[in-house]
Amino acid sequence: MVHFVRGLVIALAISGCASPDDDADALFQIVYEVHAPGAFTRPFLAGSSEALGSWRPDGVEFFPAGDNVFRAQFHSDSAQLECKLTLGTWESEALDDEGYLRDNRVLNIVSDTLIVDTVRAWNDGAARSRAFGQVTGRVEDLGEVEIEGLLPRKVWAWSPKDGREVFAVLLMHDG
Repeated sequence: MVHFVRGLVIALAISGCASPDDDADALFQIVYEVHAPGAFTRPFLAGSSEALGSWRPDGVEFFPAGDNVFRAQFHSDSAQLECKLTLGTWESEALDDEGYLRDNRVLNIVSDTLIVDTVRAWNDGAARSRAFGQVTGRVEDLGEVEIEGLLPRKVWAWSPKDGREVFAVLLMHDG
């Protein structure tokens, strides 16, 4: 059973008491239900498995179930899935209750499962990930950079606060 109280994700086993080791090739039926009063279009589920579209932002489409509730179904043999809700693009990801981009949901699936979630707001392209800690020094936003074969990425340049000359450069990428 999986519970996310702040984002209101609740996963309940619908049937079966079998452990994942009982049948390694079993396909589990997962029903994902999202209450989305702010959705102006159908939501989608993007995720780490092929059943979720291998991180395509429009991987699994939800369908209206009435009263701002949308429902999607898929089958997976994965015992652990990571996923995010979108409105079909990465620019329209679900936001948490404080307006930040949500972290990936990690679902441990061991039987047929019902997941119930609530999304009150969606990114309009301006939301940011929650930052922990702090940056000291000077940070310059260089905007989005496009490189052939890669998705566009936001790039920042950091330099020491005291203006010293920088002799070494560390390049980091999220993929």
